[in-house]
Amino acid sequence: MVAPRTFGAARCLIEVDSLTVTLTEGEVLLHSLLESGAALAHDCDGKLACATCCVIVRQGAETLSPPSDDELDMLERAGVAQDGARLSCQVTGTGEITVDVPRAHLVVAAQH
Repeated sequence: MVAPRTFGAARCLIEVDSLTVTLTEGEVLLHSLLESGAALAHDCDGKLACATCCVIVRQGAETLSPPSDDELDMLERAGVAQDGARLSCQVTGTGEITVDVPRAHLVVAAQH
């Protein structure tokens, strides 16, 4: 899927993969995505020191924890202005969640 993404005043097309997971109460979205087989980058290992685990929540946002000021600050510093953008390492909640993951944030295994 190709989705428009806004960076400041510029719009460009970014290829994304849509993924759906079911969170149990208190489960971290990043962990659920990784356990489901998604090869989502998470360079800081979930310590809120980067934005490589950024996803766009498409469905289920109402069941998720609200973003902290630190998460919003990291998204701003990373230049992410898309509605629904979250750092998956900071998100907890319950129920079925559908997210778009920019393909640039997916880790590609080395081919041998």
